[in-house]
Amino acid sequence: MSNFVKPLASIACAFVALAAGSAAAQSFQLEVDQTQPLRFERPVTGVVVGNANIADVIVHDARMLFVVGKSTGTTEITAVDGAGRTIFSGTVQVRPANVPGMVTIQRGKEISTAICQERCIANVHSEGTAAGNNAAITAITARSAFAVGSGSRQ
Repeated sequence: MSNFVKPLASIACAFVALAAGSAAAQSFQLEVDQTQPLRFERPVTGVVVGNANIADVIVHDARMLFVVGKSTGTTEITAVDGAGRTIFSGTVQVRPANVPGMVTIQRGKEISTAICQERCIANVHSEGTAAGNNAAITAITARSAFAVGSGSRQ
């Protein structure tokens, strides 16, 4: 190679490395029921979510997606362009929602939550187990039964 071509080849390699680095793995955190926008310079044509029970993606347009936290945990999201090149690859950690006064109660394997202010009220929460959420579900069902027919004319 000539003395002129070598520096050009080095610069070209640096640009290729920078372009590849733009799709490098990224990670972020959000809470349950929170959204995080992801904006891209190139249009996205495909998105894969590792575990759709933890997070989901809503497509706003070809250059903007919203990641929605559904339940606590960690999952991967990958977005590709029309040529199949990775535009985004990242880890999303979804934390429990920060609710003031929320208390988590663990009895053996059962986990339940309550929101405590002047008194504690059982609450269905993503951290709770099925058995632990039963008390809250029963209370919600009972309260709903009181409202049936109220204010309606028959």
